[in-house]
Amino acid sequence: MISSKHQIYFKRWQLDKPTKDLETHSSFLYWCHQDGRPVVLKIYKSHSNEAVSAHLLKHYNCQGAVEILAHEDDACLLAQVGDGRELVELTRANEDGRATEILCEVIQRLHNAPAENIGLLPIGGFVADFDKYLARSGAPEHELVAKARKVYVNLSASQGKKLNLHGDLHHYNVMQSGDGDWLAIDPKGYWGEAEYELGAFLRNPLVDDFKNIDMQLRFEIIEARLGYDMGRVRQWAFCQAVLASVWADDDMVFAKRMVGVMGH
Repeated sequence: MISSKHQIYFKRWQLDKPTKDLETHSSFLYWCHQDGRPVVLKIYKSHSNEAVSAHLLKHYNCQGAVEILAHEDDACLLAQVGDGRELVELTRANEDGRATEILCEVIQRLHNAPAENIGLLPIGGFVADFDKYLARSGAPEHELVAKARKVYVNLSASQGKKLNLHGDLHHYNVMQSGDGDWLAIDPKGYWGEAEYELGAFLRNPLVDDFKNIDMQLRFEIIEARLGYDMGRVRQWAFCQAVLASVWADDDMVFAKRMVGVMGH
C-alpha cells in the first residue's frame, strides 16, 4: 500500500504501479516505470540527508554514476541500473583484483567532473565525531580512536586539490548497467582530496564477503591506475575505518581489519 504522501510523486512524475519496494534506514524505494522506462523512486525519510546525493548525481552528469531524472527536496527519480549486479559479486568469485580495477575506472570518471565546490560537507568536519566518541566515559578502544583522530587532523590540514567526492564508494554501491557499464549509486557527497575516496572500498566488503582479500594487490592496482599518494590513501583508509566503527558504535570490526592489514 503506497501512502498518500508517496502517491504525490507517482502522480507528479507519472509513474506506474511499483513492481518492488524496499524500506531502508534512510529512505523508501520503489521500482517502477515512467513511459515504459525502468526507474527507481527514492523518497527520503525526515532524518535523512540524502537530498545532497541528488545534487551530486546531477553534478556527475551520468559520468560514472547512475542517471538522475528528477529530484525535489524530499525525493528523487533515478534510472534503474541493470538487473542489480553489484561489484561485490566479483570479489565473491575471487576476482577482487578485477573489482579493484573497475573501482578505479569509476573513480576516474567521477573525478572528471568539475572540481567546483557545490556545497558538500568538508571531510575535515568529521573530527567532531572522533571528539564525541573520545569524550565518552570509559569509551572502549580509546587509544585506537585517539590515534586515528590525530592522523585524521593532520591529513585534513594538508589536503591537495579538493573535489566533490562520492564518499561511500564500496562494493555494494557500484552496480553494472544493462550495457555492461559499471556505475556508482548512493553517494554521501563530501568535499575533499581524491585520496579520501578509496577508504570505503578498502575496508569492504562485509565480513561474510571478506575472504582471501589480497590488500597489497589492491594497493598496487590503485597506484598503477590512479597514481595517488599511497601513503595518504592508506592513512585515510585507516582513519575512515575507525570513523565508520565510531558511527556504527560497534566493536571496531572495520577498524581492527585495517589495523591488521595496514600496520597501524
